[in-house]
Amino acid sequence: MDLTKGPEQLKRAFDAYNYDVKRSEVAGDTYIQWGNNNCTANHTQVMYQGFTISSAEEGIGGVAQYECSPKTPVKGYELKDDSTYSHLAGIRYPKLEKAANPFKGKDAKKISETGVSCAKCYSPDSASCVMFSATLTCPLMWEPKYMGYLMSARTNGHTTQYICVDETPSAGYTMDPETGSKDTVALTTIDSSGSLPSDKYPQGAMIRCVVCCMKSNQIAS
Repeated sequence: MDLTKGPEQLKRAFDAYNYDVKRSEVAGDTYIQWGNNNCTANHTQVMYQGFTISSAEEGIGGVAQYECSPKTPVKGYELKDDSTYSHLAGIRYPKLEKAANPFKGKDAKKISETGVSCAKCYSPDSASCVMFSATLTCPLMWEPKYMGYLMSARTNGHTTQYICVDETPSAGYTMDPETGSKDTVALTTIDSSGSLPSDKYPQGAMIRCVVCCMKSNQIAS
């Protein structure tokens, strides 16, 4: 081999031995199953169970994302005065009256004003996992992991992301009724106000969602 020449001199040798250079195997993907302690889809693994948390609703600042925090976290340094730091709080379901509770399953009636459970899920045979709103159908060559309802912070609360909360939730966890009472995740409904076609987005309709994963064997070689 001529060390003064580039790697293109190896191509002929590779071709002669029918050698294919393949990219590394896809290692799977993860997603959060909001509202559930388990990963209910086939061929998925629970990495950990947790509590849904976000910034405490106490003025401006903080974060907009929801996090699935493990039930047994590693404790950090404890401050004597944390008044200037960002504060996290557990997120609870709002008060769900019977007529306004769309959830199903044995625990559906128990989740009102309880903390929102979650699970970090690993799908080893998936290349990518995505949440799709306003639909219950996955794109071609994708498969559903769970279906739910689109939820976010309550009206007049702080800005948050949208999450897809499982339509068949696990029982929520008990929270102190006087702590973080405003830190709720609310069902997202449509307020078209003329900005959306009312025949497709009727006023007051709850928005559905689905979490879908693309199988790794569907990636073009």
